[in-house]
Amino acid sequence: MENINISDLLGYFDILTWGICLCLKYAFKTAIDKVPKKWMPAIMLLCGVLIRIIIYRELTAENIFTGMFSGILSAVSFKSLTNTLGKNKTDQEV
Repeated sequence: MENINISDLLGYFDILTWGICLCLKYAFKTAIDKVPKKWMPAIMLLCGVLIRIIIYRELTAENIFTGMFSGILSAVSFKSLTNTLGKNKTDQEV
């Protein structure tokens, strides 16, 4: 089995899909409070796939995988951003 290089995975990253998913994640977290946290990565995965297909107007395996990767990455980066900003905020208040 061949090792996967991280640069191979970053080839499937789409900044436009990631940014839209990041904004949607923020909207879901602030506006819709009833969505359980455990479903947010799956929702972002589906949003990423739908956004990627709508933008590029093609249903290909590459668009599906890129949408999935960008959607999941937006959920993870949103969590890490809120943790980082939240810790800095509490440090400044003390």
